[in-house]
Amino acid sequence: MNIWGQIWPKAVYLVCNYSPKGNWWGHAPYKHGRPCSACPPSFGGGCRENLCYKEGSDGYYTPREEETNEIERQQSQVHDTHVQTRSDDSSRNEVISTQQMSQIVSCEVRLRDQCKGTTCNRYECPAGCVDSKAKVIGSVHYEMQSSICRAAIHYGIIDNDGGWVDITRQGRKHYFIKSNRNGIQTIG
Repeated sequence: MNIWGQIWPKAVYLVCNYSPKGNWWGHAPYKHGRPCSACPPSFGGGCRENLCYKEGSDGYYTPREEETNEIERQQSQVHDTHVQTRSDDSSRNEVISTQQMSQIVSCEVRLRDQCKGTTCNRYECPAGCVDSKAKVIGSVHYEMQSSICRAAIHYGIIDNDGGWVDITRQGRKHYFIKSNRNGIQTIG
């Protein structure tokens, strides 16, 4: 699936027929980390003034940022070994995580429940949603009253162990196709 110029091979369409594009602070798929945490190991350098640099040169390297949506850019994922203590910089109040931020949802939560006036992004589904009775409407594209997690299992994005699901809107669909995949029967 092409999401604003990025290819997301494990994304699933859930159709939401209202609201402009946008974000909720704290609920978008942002990665947080220390400056230079995305300097490529092959670059062989260090960090100076919050920018990557190659040892023995004054040339800076700025890691390529990937677009997450039309409003803000995503920070690079943390992959360094430095452990920051409280004494390093107590004036900063940042979240340090190797996972992207997501909304934790239950198996019954529908897209309609979560996307009120905002762009839908990343959700964390629990284990065991195959056994839930929440309905799923559609096959490749899912209606907005479908369970987010069960639609993701049906499509094959996650399995019954749960996981993260990225969602985007695809506009109005006039009909939905029913099918049975991955232990979930959808309605059309």
